[in-house]
Amino acid sequence: MQAPLNLLGIDIGNTRAKAAVFSDGRLLAFCSGDDLDLSLLEEWKARFALRHAMLSAVAENAALPLAALEKLFTLHFPSLAQLPHIRMRYLTPETLGTDRLACVAGAAALYPGRNVLTLQCGTCLTTDLLTAEGVYEGGGIAPGLQMRFKALHAFTSRLPQVEADLEAPLEGKSTTASLQAGVWHGYLAECEGMIQKYQAVYENLAVILTGGDAAAVKDKLKMCTFAHPNLVLFGLTLMLRYDIEKL
Repeated sequence: MQAPLNLLGIDIGNTRAKAAVFSDGRLLAFCSGDDLDLSLLEEWKARFALRHAMLSAVAENAALPLAALEKLFTLHFPSLAQLPHIRMRYLTPETLGTDRLACVAGAAALYPGRNVLTLQCGTCLTTDLLTAEGVYEGGGIAPGLQMRFKALHAFTSRLPQVEADLEAPLEGKSTTASLQAGVWHGYLAECEGMIQKYQAVYENLAVILTGGDAAAVKDKLKMCTFAHPNLVLFGLTLMLRYDIEKL
């Protein structure tokens, strides 16, 4: 019997660098930080017998340790070629973020033959729709939770920078509380409204929340089918499997 194949996905996002090892869809190891932990990846290489890695980097970053990663692994990069079973309706696929491609790959594997909406609750709030027929229809990109707080502070003269309060009441009784109420409840309302709009068009819709704020949103909305905080990494390893099996 063939041993399960351990697969490494690396996601360099706008805010965090994340990596994970999956085997047959099961998460074996995960790390997240401001920078990629190369020593830990070297440890994983030996521990999980890793030779290849799929790398997604959504932002151009001169500090991206490509040379160091290439010494450790044979690097693969996400592309439409790794999604032959998905038809694209996106008009500019060359501009589609590789994190969104990975979300689509993960959604297709988790809910085959079903309409699936993914919401990435990270630096940006990103929606992506995959139909039951395997057609990627596109989606939307909006400011994420923390970006909204930062924008209110950066583009006004007197509003302070505040942190989110996930238990903020609707009625803020101070400037800080008003910011927390407006941003948090507005963000939730946007998530809920987007889900409802898609549900009105696509029957039997599965909704997957992912990203750093996914758990907090899921607890408040009660409208999603599944919360998968590492959907991007999971999708990257599926795309990596496709590449490896072609070798």
